[in-house]
Amino acid sequence: MAIKPHHKHRVIWAILIFIAVIFIGLLILPACINLNKMRDRLQEAIYTQTGVVTDIKGDITFGIFGHLTLVAHEVDTLHGHTRKLAVKIPFSGLFDPFNTDLNGEITATGADITLTTLETLNLKYDMIVHDSVIRFMNKDYYIIDGVFKGGTFNGL
Repeated sequence: MAIKPHHKHRVIWAILIFIAVIFIGLLILPACINLNKMRDRLQEAIYTQTGVVTDIKGDITFGIFGHLTLVAHEVDTLHGHTRKLAVKIPFSGLFDPFNTDLNGEITATGADITLTTLETLNLKYDMIVHDSVIRFMNKDYYIIDGVFKGGTFNGL
């Protein structure tokens, strides 16, 4: 038995609306979930995997658009302060970041980093820097986009 044309349109519209609701839900859901209970575990995981001591003072959220990213706001490190620090992790590691390997990239936005020497930063992962200030020898270098990779920094 064939479906009548006007029923086909209803089915198609129902499927499209269902897909749109799922998509919108996936975009909105991460903003509603707060992961502040994981603060100590996340700080320990960052230290264990990167060697960087952090103090997360703001909220911890996550995003799932394209890949799973944990985002910590207002983070202090030995080298300065970062407004937003994003760490990519596998989906399986959302609730157990201590036992999950990072995916090789950390993004710092709005960082205020102070370097006292020209020693190589021995970061285990690339660190992408956006809209930040790097202070070296009492001079401020405003960074639009840059990356610490292999112990060196390249940026604008």
